[in-house]
Amino acid sequence: MKKLKLYIETSVWNFLFAEDAPDKQLETIRFFEEIHSGDYELFISTLVIAEIERAQELVRNKLLGKIDEIEPEVLPITREVDELALKYSGACFLSEKAFDDLTHAAVATVNRMDFLVSWNLKHIVKVKTIAGINEINLIEGYRELKICTVQGVVVDE
Repeated sequence: MKKLKLYIETSVWNFLFAEDAPDKQLETIRFFEEIHSGDYELFISTLVIAEIERAQELVRNKLLGKIDEIEPEVLPITREVDELALKYSGACFLSEKAFDDLTHAAVATVNRMDFLVSWNLKHIVKVKTIAGINEINLIEGYRELKICTVQGVVVDE
């Protein structure tokens, strides 16, 4: 079986150290343990790095350390990604304040990820957003983007 390609959005990395949300933190830790199985190829983007760079120093250092440990491939924000994100934005299923979230979806789509993994339930892992992204993807000739939380990846024992 081919390895599944997972784009890991910033919120997932953040929940590794979210002691104020112990349930999500535990699920996220289990997720990262699961992906060590070797069944997955992991990806982030330069946007994930930029968002983490804006965090407080202690958190930023922990997150960047974890990324260095896991070694996901870092994807660039290309013109094609920017253009697709703008098309998502023009469809008005998310506000302009959520443009970075649309860019994460565009990176995942353009790079043919099997899944975008996120804990962002407000903007990304939301029926209206997923439907809007996939409607634009079909119009623009891209394949459907599957979006899930870490719970969609973790296999229960």
